[in-house]
Amino acid sequence: MKLTSPLKVFDVGANNGGFPLLLKTLGYELEKTVCVEMNPNTFSRLRFNMESNLGDGCVLYNAAVCGVARELELNLGTGGTGDTIYQEGQAPKTSRAYKIRGMTFDDIYASAFGDDVVDVCKIDIEGAEYEVFASPTYSALAKCRYLIIEIHDGEGRKPEQVVGTLHASGFVELPVNEGAVEAVYGFKNTALVP
Repeated sequence: MKLTSPLKVFDVGANNGGFPLLLKTLGYELEKTVCVEMNPNTFSRLRFNMESNLGDGCVLYNAAVCGVARELELNLGTGGTGDTIYQEGQAPKTSRAYKIRGMTFDDIYASAFGDDVVDVCKIDIEGAEYEVFASPTYSALAKCRYLIIEIHDGEGRKPEQVVGTLHASGFVELPVNEGAVEAVYGFKNTALVP
């Protein structure tokens, strides 16, 4: 990726905020950072990390990103990297029932960025990427220069489905460094990045 400061960053499935903090540590100035995290317990850690390190340039959403906006009833624990909207009857041992706002990619983007272009978008939503990219509610992705996404393999789901959708949307894969995690993909938007 060829990133130039100041950056606008959209972190979907932000967990504790490690991605924007990594960018800051690498020396990038962050003009605006928008983070989305669904687990309320993880979200409280995200809020602390972002407010302590980024201050006012950060907008936070305690929500889940879905293909269709809806309320989700989930049993969630203290937070982890594997939290998903698809629980399949496997709630954490120490969990609590929550009602989580499910929002579409486009709804959050419009609310947070309007028509602005985002320099880098990171998506890690533990399997919900299939739902998002099977819906018509991700058109704002066209306003993102770069995309980093973890695509989870699963029953009846293959990463090629999401990759194909991204290719059809004008994104091309970036070269992968040796030793990179196989499930993590980098793309550039050919409409915005030559």
